[in-house]
Amino acid sequence: MLDVFLDTDIAFDIVSKRTPHHVQSLKLIEKLERGEIYIHISESIITNLIYLSFHSHKIDHALLKIQKFVDLCRVSSSNKNVILQAMNSNFKDKEDAIQYHIALHNGLDYFISRNIKDYQGFTSTIPVYTPQTFIESF
Repeated sequence: MLDVFLDTDIAFDIVSKRTPHHVQSLKLIEKLERGEIYIHISESIITNLIYLSFHSHKIDHALLKIQKFVDLCRVSSSNKNVILQAMNSNFKDKEDAIQYHIALHNGLDYFISRNIKDYQGFTSTIPVYTPQTFIESF
């Protein structure tokens, strides 16, 4: 089975059913349910989902939707060294850096983001795909 890390945007697309992005992102859940992949997120993605769902977008039944999503996922953790490495990396967006370094630290196979341009130059260790290109490739 492939270990796939989802960034915040993809996780939020799934939880919120954000149009039009959720269509491709939900296909990742289908792959999970068929036993083809494991989906990983970080603790900070969960806090991002809570903030986005309750405060920014005010999603109906947000807590239940987040709980169901988190129940499907594996939560990959980090440590101080991982955070410091990410902060000292050449990533312009340090939140992206932290998520990518968490995936690296946990030895995951793929990183899924709609924002792949932010990861250019960093994909030699963990390939970065959009949901659509991942689904098409695997």
